[in-house]
Amino acid sequence: MWFEIAFSPLMIFIVILLLSYVSFRFLKRLSPPPRRSELSLEPYACGEGTDRFPPEKIQLNVQLYKYALYFTIFDVMAFILLLSLNANIIYVLIYLAVVLSAITILPRR
Repeated sequence: MWFEIAFSPLMIFIVILLLSYVSFRFLKRLSPPPRRSELSLEPYACGEGTDRFPPEKIQLNVQLYKYALYFTIFDVMAFILLLSLNANIIYVLIYLAVVLSAITILPRR
């Protein structure tokens, strides 16, 4: 009985989580302190400096975000369909109808 509890996936996960936490805390004490510079507090690009990339000259192109959104929707849809192989077919059809209606609602510009 105790063997099944001790080696259950939940207990293994908790032990690995605790070991990771303890090793993180121990190694944090051994590592050198981080160096702070005046550029690390700048709002752009984590301290790269605004002289290299002035904010007024950067133009963001958002046209490719539409394709990233479509890719994400189709990727999640394929993963959920893979997980629903043993599900009732009516739930799968309802899910497909909802996803396809969401895709048709997306802007087409």
